[in-house]
Amino acid sequence: MWDKEIAKLFMDKDKIKGYGPIIGKVISGPPNIKVSALSGKIILDKNYLYINDFLLSNYQRNIIIDGEIEFIEEDLEIDTEYEAQGIISFVDTLKENDEVLLLPTESGQKFFLVCKVKQLEW
Repeated sequence: MWDKEIAKLFMDKDKIKGYGPIIGKVISGPPNIKVSALSGKIILDKNYLYINDFLLSNYQRNIIIDGEIEFIEEDLEIDTEYEAQGIISFVDTLKENDEVLLLPTESGQKFFLVCKVKQLEW
């Protein structure tokens, strides 16, 4: 039902060209993600989204840390250089009510879910 509505919204190529970033609201997080957009007019599921991989749980990055540690004890200073390598795993992900930035694909039939966003309160 909503897929017909989204198709209607994006049928006119002129509308697509003028269509920019929109804010969506996560209804349910991955793996069965659903995002509400355009004031609830459409609900996007995983079939209509490209999600930035760092937003998914168990996203991993290789890291290298190097530096110098200085130990100071009474009348004794020890400088030690170090380097560490490893993998960092992120365990959080998108959750209900998170606001996200959505960008339409060129065809306007799918969206890139780019990142979480938050409006600042002044």
